Amino acid sequence: MADFSKKIIVEFLYADLSRCIRCQMSYTSLEASLNHLQDAIAELGMKVELKKIPIATKEEAEQHGFTTSPTIKINGKDLEEIIHGRPRHTKSYCGSCSAVCDTETECRTFSYDGKIYEYIPRKMIVEAIRKLYPVRSS
Repeated sequence: MADFSKKIIVEFLYADLSRCIRCQMSYTSLEASLNHLQDAIAELGMKVELKKIPIATKEEAEQHGFTTSPTIKINGKDLEEIIHGRPRHTKSYCGSCSAVCDTETECRTFSYDGKIYEYIPRKMIVEAIRKLYPVRSS
């Protein structure tokens, strides 16, 4: 069992980081969020462990509790569950994945601040970490 008292485990789960624009934008938001909070997290005596987890098979999806791409979990809890109190797994048509798969494909969307996003917004990630840990922004 992981020790969450000194470490924030952030998992970025995705289907295709090399070609999916939504996954790429979400990962960029995640990196920016962690950089934004880096000093405040360090002041708490904590570290962030970022795990990029590609999901290629049904077995891997089941093992990681992965339902739609992209997904961020903080200490095992889905980002939207932290923000909204329950996970929301809404999806919409994804042009980049549809082009790669040569079939109509849907990727995850994110509800935040009254809007629907096709990527994970930076502010949403920052808010989720702040809800779990009393960190200030630098």
